[in-house]
Amino acid sequence: MAWNGIVENRESFLPAWEKQRAEGNALEKWRAGQMMELTEQPPLETVCPEIVNMVLGSVEVHDGGLLHFYFLDGTELEIETEE
Repeated sequence: MAWNGIVENRESFLPAWEKQRAEGNALEKWRAGQMMELTEQPPLETVCPEIVNMVLGSVEVHDGGLLHFYFLDGTELEIETEE
């Protein structure tokens, strides 16, 4: 869900990625380019372990079903799930 949210709202993330590619350090530039490339693909229908390994830093699980996703490019998303 979190990844598809990024893919579906790619246009809103592009300015930050473009800034990272222009002004960031080598790793930030690489991560931004990677996110730009990967999000050109359609949303996923199932979990893709390869993409998870490439882009996801960590997930925090909170009481009440709240998930906080930290992506390696610095993007953070919160997803509410049902318990």
